[in-house]
Amino acid sequence: APIDNFFVRNARARSPDCPTQGCVTFANITLRNVEVVEPLLSPGVVLGNSTNPMSNIIFDNVKVSQNAHHKSSFDWHPLRGKFPWGAKYRCQNSDLKVLDGSSPVPLCDMTEQD
Repeated sequence: APIDNFFVRNARARSPDCPTQGCVTFANITLRNVEVVEPLLSPGVVLGNSTNPMSNIIFDNVKVSQNAHHKSSFDWHPLRGKFPWGAKYRCQNSDLKVLDGSSPVPLCDMTEQD
């Protein structure tokens, strides 16, 4: 089977939940002046726990470029930069502040997003 079918099949076989530990606190984290060019996967994941959400997470000028015409060894792959959540972040249970210059903007609140 082609590799993209392998990834899709295995992603669907797993639970859609990605549990995080409530005993670990993630707070006061700033990502500043970060640039990701032509990622192999979706931009990222920001997952807090429902009983202990992430707090004061800041994206300041965090950019993910999907079409920068940068040559990569994965240029052939049809799901490059689109798997598993498209060209957006997976975000839940996180108090995330996004400052100017960040793209794509993670849409995150204190409830689960599909």
